[in-house]
Amino acid sequence: MGSGTTGFVQTIAIEDNFVYAGGNFVGAGNKTVNRIAVFDLSNQDWEPIENGVTGNVNDIISKDNYIYVTGTFEAAGTIGSSSDEFKFMGNITRWSESDGWEALGTDTNVGIDTRGNALIHTNSNQELIVGGNFNQSGATVNTNNIAKWALEFDQNSIDSDSDGVDDTIDECPRYTSRHTSYTKRLSHSCISSRSIYCWK
Repeated sequence: MGSGTTGFVQTIAIEDNFVYAGGNFVGAGNKTVNRIAVFDLSNQDWEPIENGVTGNVNDIISKDNYIYVTGTFEAAGTIGSSSDEFKFMGNITRWSESDGWEALGTDTNVGIDTRGNALIHTNSNQELIVGGNFNQSGATVNTNNIAKWALEFDQNSIDSDSDGVDDTIDECPRYTSRHTSYTKRLSHSCISSRSIYCWK
């Protein structure tokens, strides 16, 4: 595939006409890509995904125009309007052409604390499971190497699970909706990005 990569490829995912490769390589197709790149099957060329990530990529999966990436990287490199920057991700992140790199969480309560090895969506495609070598996911400790981001919810309901706590600060509201733009920090077991996921 073109001139290949400058180091080993650990994982591959395909979304439509694009092949995503991740591992431990700086270049692909004579371009600097930083451990993750996409190969366009139409024009047979490698392209970087913004500025890549700062450490090894161990797994990539795709869903609904997003790719989900885990490994041993602290940050992902975004391309801004005025300057490029690296944003903290915590060993797991997602990327789309429309939204760029996104952390699974807010502030520094994002991702997992050490290493992610494997990703999979459940059969419903509404839950993302990550396995690896880690003790903390988001602000939740003692996850013991496996954790799950669960269903999205609509923050506009007042108290959908009748526990006396408003859903905007609740741990895990029990109903779901499509993507939201809610980004307020939740309680200890939940994190938010463009969508809300609960750690389980």
